[in-house]
Amino acid sequence: MDLFRPSLARSPAGGAPLHLIVTREPIVPLAALFGDCPHWRFEHCFEHLLEARNAPDILFVPIGGKRVTQSALGRLYAHFETLPDLRPLLAPPGRPRLWISIRTRNRTVQNQAEFIAALAQALAARLGDCEIVLDGHSLPADNDGIVALGDRSNLDIAAADRAVAQDVLRRVAPSVRRRLRLAVGLQTRESLALVRGCAFYVCHHGTVQHKVGWFTAVPGVVHSNEEVLRANPAQSVAAHVEGGTLPVYLPPALVTNVANAAGTAERTALEAELRHDNYYIDVPSACAFITDVSAAVCSPSTPRTLLVALRGWLARWR
Repeated sequence: MDLFRPSLARSPAGGAPLHLIVTREPIVPLAALFGDCPHWRFEHCFEHLLEARNAPDILFVPIGGKRVTQSALGRLYAHFETLPDLRPLLAPPGRPRLWISIRTRNRTVQNQAEFIAALAQALAARLGDCEIVLDGHSLPADNDGIVALGDRSNLDIAAADRAVAQDVLRRVAPSVRRRLRLAVGLQTRESLALVRGCAFYVCHHGTVQHKVGWFTAVPGVVHSNEEVLRANPAQSVAAHVEGGTLPVYLPPALVTNVANAAGTAERTALEAELRHDNYYIDVPSACAFITDVSAAVCSPSTPRTLLVALRGWLARWR
């Protein structure tokens, strides 16, 4: 059932009101997103309080799904256009906008600042005039409520990502630094507005890629540890969005796993829990691979479907 279809959204079965209990609203308040559905009543309830809502003669039906539909994207971005603070972020950049993710939790690059700095310089040299966005952890719209419950993890992750971004800025040449745009710690809706103007991305496997791959049709390169790269989950990742574009996964030969750091001294229990499945990237080879793909994708004469046609060419890196 696609709740984002206008015909369904405006026509409840039997004309009865629809009572929706919402546990999280990470992008925008759902009441604002469905402002044209006055018969829908939204009530917020934290997930840990749901069990207390059970009572005789009450039926709870979970709704939602695991696939982003074009109708959902259309409704979301139509709402974004009504928000004055997002309009500048939605505006076309006027030059290629490249998107590079930062991740400081588990399953990340051990030599991350070195890799991103070298990649930014290689992309700038290969593509000429471009904007390079350094994207890190985004803050959900309802983060204040999460903090009020004593959970500051989103703020801590964003701060760690921001430290990596600052390290990257120190490493790159001034001419490249002027092209970098920091997007760490933005609200999720701000990140999703900014990414609409993206032409190409380089992201970690996981949710940081989903901000691009599930909300645009933009091609890009994904990196991860050896196990993920050997599995090459491009098909399953793209299948989560209607009309999704297949990402290109970095060849496994270009990364080396890092032994999990069990028993190492960490500042917090969360850090100790999350420090696993990391990897080193062969920086020169990875930069060469990624710039080759980016040049093909960002060429005005090259259709984006070229990524599919180039599978044989990409196989020489494997």
